[in-house]
Amino acid sequence: MVQEILMWISVVGAFSYTAYSFGKVIWSAYQENNAGCAGSCGGCSAKTDLLKQVNFKKLKPVR
Repeated sequence: MVQEILMWISVVGAFSYTAYSFGKVIWSAYQENNAGCAGSCGGCSAKTDLLKQVNFKKLKPVR
């Protein structure tokens, strides 16, 4: 009985986390203030740092 309860708590937790993550990705696509590499976060400056390095080294981006 205890094993079944723990199993169902784990299953519900896994589905909840998956739904939350999926909803977060979908919801961020509809927000207008997306600033970031792929629009999923706005707190990182990785894209601008990468572009500075590319321009500094005169490298061509791979397509």
